[in-house]
Amino acid sequence: MQLLIPEDRWERAEQEKLDQQDQKTFPQRSSEGPVWTGDYRAGDVLGGKYTVLEVMGRGSNGVTYKAEGPDGKTVAVKALSLRRMTDWKQLELFEREAQTLETLAHPGIPRYIDYLSEDTEKDRGFFLVQELAEGRSLAQLMDEGWRADEAEVTRIGIQLLDILNYLGSRRPSVTHRDVKAENVVLEGGKAGGRVFLVDFGGVQAAAAGDALATGSTVIGTYGYMAPEQFRGAASPASDLYGLGGTLLFLLSGKPPSAFPQDRLRLDFRSSLELGDSLATVLEGLLEPLVEDRISASDALKILKGETSPAAVTRSGGDPPGARSRVSSRGSTLEIDIPRGPLLSTERLGTASFALVWNGTTAVWTLSALAAGSVIGAAFSLPFWFAGYQVAKDAFGGAFNSENLTIGAKRWRLNKGKDDDASKERSGQTRDLKGAKVTVTGYVNGEPRTQLELLEGFRKVPFGLGLGSEEQLWLARKINSHVERLTGNKPPEQPPPPRALRSRGMDMTGFGGPMVGGPGVFGGRVWGGPSSLDSPAFWDDSMDDDD
Repeated sequence: MQLLIPEDRWERAEQEKLDQQDQKTFPQRSSEGPVWTGDYRAGDVLGGKYTVLEVMGRGSNGVTYKAEGPDGKTVAVKALSLRRMTDWKQLELFEREAQTLETLAHPGIPRYIDYLSEDTEKDRGFFLVQELAEGRSLAQLMDEGWRADEAEVTRIGIQLLDILNYLGSRRPSVTHRDVKAENVVLEGGKAGGRVFLVDFGGVQAAAAGDALATGSTVIGTYGYMAPEQFRGAASPASDLYGLGGTLLFLLSGKPPSAFPQDRLRLDFRSSLELGDSLATVLEGLLEPLVEDRISASDALKILKGETSPAAVTRSGGDPPGARSRVSSRGSTLEIDIPRGPLLSTERLGTASFALVWNGTTAVWTLSALAAGSVIGAAFSLPFWFAGYQVAKDAFGGAFNSENLTIGAKRWRLNKGKDDDASKERSGQTRDLKGAKVTVTGYVNGEPRTQLELLEGFRKVPFGLGLGSEEQLWLARKINSHVERLTGNKPPEQPPPPRALRSRGMDMTGFGGPMVGGPGVFGGRVWGGPSSLDSPAFWDDSMDDDD
């Protein structure tokens, strides 16, 4: 059965609905004037200049109206009610926004027009007037089902990077603190339109003595806030993190908080297929360490194709059975070396030798002390040192994990737990020369090696428990990454070490079961060249004739 409704009744019902909606947006006026709730009706004149047309949006720090100016041009007016403020910080931020916008001039930022206030019997209103950015926000477009392809996301990223680069170059620099899809407007509400960054309500100008710039206020949106913002330490680099989250949202349709994290880094590679340039920029923008985050100028060069992505690929080249894990995110290379087994097959002989050596040395030392011969016990000290070196080589990798991170500006090597600062070494990436594999000693004629990170004249050892093949692979990875970042030429790497032999005689039997046969203490070879880097040391003539 079909229900028929008279046309006049249907029209009245629709009009009642419209009136109710209008009541919610624009309260009824009384004989004494507007019932002040912070909202204005269409037709109300703000400050005697700007006639309200409609509500455009609402935020935590005001209501934005579309209005008509005295010259007939359409403008955006952001209004703040003194009566509805919850604390004075809102007014401070509102005035800061007006002061900052007045100094800015960029085609991607709506132009400042006016700032005024108006008193009524019940309240005081503050009004910030700007050029109207005609269009729709990226969040609105996404909610309506719009999706941007990689080329459009790149175009939007380039325009936003240009805006943020401008803000960061100001003196003092300007930090938006809330870059997200809701605050990015696409002119015309369609792909290809000019990009505007709006709502500077949380703006921070890093002037000396500025309370807002020294961490007294935390402003931002979860998922788009850089880690340092949670400490109240926002900077222009923090806006770059928000931009990374915004581009990630456009590409995936998911907020940044929906992605899994690894050491505070968002893992989007596993769920998104992107070109190298955009992926590298995203990883650089979303770098959790502010000192390693990519700069706006560098990101612009990559997206515009003016420079190649500074990324180290992980695919291919991993030696079979590699224990370490190498990953690259933008300009950051990370190497994790987990704890090894207490006894591995390749170290079993070394471990057995270490136990016998140190056991024999202990018997010697205790016997000498029991006999009252302090001098005899003192003679065992070099043997204790040699035994320590062998035991360290056999078991060292089983007790400590290592993590090496080389970022765009700083590097750090942590041995043990992540929160143990006492075991961390760090420095400036620009001072790094690279890494090389060096020989630490010989056990029964077999070379024992470790990695060394070279920073100026400082040598930082790590990777002792790894095989020489894996150490050489890691050295190549490190050198390639450092050369990309700094341009420093990597150090020369001697050929892979071989068993220590002399002409026509196997020296592994020389001197009985001494460490290394000819002996190596602290990297010094007995019976060989003084320098392990000497070409004579690696000369093929030292091998047996096969």
